[in-house]
Amino acid sequence: MNRPATAVACLLTIICFALGQALQSSDGRLEPGAFRWLLVALLAGAVTLWGARRIAPEVFATIQGFLVIVAVLWEVVQQFFRSPGANVSGSLVPFFAGIVVMAVTFLVGQVSGDRQQRATPFIVSGVFLLLGVWLFHVSPAPDIDVFVFQTESADALMHGQNPYALRFRDIYSGRAQYDARALYGDGLSVNGVLQFGFPYLPWSLLLTTPSQLVFGDYRYTQLFAVVFTAGVAMWLRPGRNAVLAGALLLFSPRVFFVLEQGWTEPLVVALLAAVVLTHEKRPSLTPWVFGLLLAAKQYTVFMLPLAWLLLTDEQRNVKGALIFLAKAAVPAVLVTLPFVLWNPGEFWFSVVELQTLQPFRDDSLSVMAKLARVTGHAPASWWAFVAATAVLGLSLWRLPRGSAGFLIAVTVTYLAFFATSKQAFANYYFLVIGAAALAVAALGRGTWRWRGV
Repeated sequence: MNRPATAVACLLTIICFALGQALQSSDGRLEPGAFRWLLVALLAGAVTLWGARRIAPEVFATIQGFLVIVAVLWEVVQQFFRSPGANVSGSLVPFFAGIVVMAVTFLVGQVSGDRQQRATPFIVSGVFLLLGVWLFHVSPAPDIDVFVFQTESADALMHGQNPYALRFRDIYSGRAQYDARALYGDGLSVNGVLQFGFPYLPWSLLLTTPSQLVFGDYRYTQLFAVVFTAGVAMWLRPGRNAVLAGALLLFSPRVFFVLEQGWTEPLVVALLAAVVLTHEKRPSLTPWVFGLLLAAKQYTVFMLPLAWLLLTDEQRNVKGALIFLAKAAVPAVLVTLPFVLWNPGEFWFSVVELQTLQPFRDDSLSVMAKLARVTGHAPASWWAFVAATAVLGLSLWRLPRGSAGFLIAVTVTYLAFFATSKQAFANYYFLVIGAAALAVAALGRGTWRWRGV
């Protein structure tokens, strides 16, 4: 990497580390320590996008490698401070042993020759995979509604039932101090039954249903997704920098918590990795994979204009952009439209309208939740869209074309969006961590040049 690229990689590392510390502190809920780390991440994101070239790149170049290694080692140590999940039962000795093996392998790879370094990703990823299997064994049914949504929807789909016409039990109903309106919104939990179907786009369900069928647990797809993402990071542009980028993701303090809870973000991150992989190795496939990324979750809509950063020299015109988007629309429509036609009303309510009915959560790890606690009033939800749009536009103006520019744009755009949203928890910030780690890898041995003034 040239010195500007090293500076950007250093700032992205700070984002990864700061968000990891925030999640380690509070599992993604608003607490003073977690909020301070969120502010660090936001500052690093702002400097990445606007101010990095106003600081001598040498400042970053001298500390980047050291910073990443220290960050990873501290994240390793933190794995011993807390249980890897919220509902784990039994001894943690197997988990600690696996972390030690991963850490030793990582360290040996950093100080050894090329042969040992090439083996590091395989060993670290393999042990991580085994730890994920162990996690699902000791926490087979986490106490979270997402697990119910995903499991029952996959079972329904396997039996030919429309997952968007389901009605789930409210697993929190009857608990002390439970307020259904504060959690779901007015009228969305009636007599212990939730009044909506599968709340995510169908592509995520299509990805997880095979694991539900084969393993009896849809979360194996999420596990494979994290390993795939780390693999792309470590092999995208081989070298120590790439291995460090993969380690930032695999050793992130609450990565196993995200897997245990069964959130969909690992799938989004993996699809992001797949887009970058095709862009680097087989550009003709990029628009098709990009379409699947857009179909993964509702908030991926912000990635649509960022596709401009993925266009090749030949595509950087109106016609080329339209062809790219038309190709992307094909897989997105193919995996979504059948479910829309199955029951348009149920699909619209569960996937679109439900998002507008979700209440403001003052326990979110966000600037808006902090303001709400200080002022006693919840800020308007549209501020998140204003923030995301502003950062998105600035990214298109400032960042260079290519995989690294696209990933950095995703990182800072979604960091701004989640930090100003009405709801923001651990799963959302895992997307930012994954995008930032992939961006560090994509910078690789390349050069960097800011655009704009």
